Amino acid sequence: PGVILNAFLLYLIKRFSRKDLGAYKYLLGIFALYDIVLIIMHNVIDLKAVITEHFFGVISANFLNTSKFTSIYGACFMVPFSLLNIHFMYRYWVIK
Repeated sequence: PGVILNAFLLYLIKRFSRKDLGAYKYLLGIFALYDIVLIIMHNVIDLKAVITEHFFGVISANFLNTSKFTSIYGACFMVPFSLLNIHFMYRYWVIK
């Protein structure tokens, strides 16, 4: 349902956003589009957590069981946090 809801959000942003919303609609669109990418990556890579007394790690539970794909997923997982920082800075500058 996440892909469908984010695609619907992209449609709503494109179709019904007012002109005075400005560049903020693009920021919202980036959030929705990147969420779709993360949902697809999460389903394809299918990471599983491995937790022991002194160790925490993740492995892929399918044919993509390589450190390269696990690292790419970890890096992509951090992008929304950067987008959130940009979102807060944008709102601060607009209010100021």
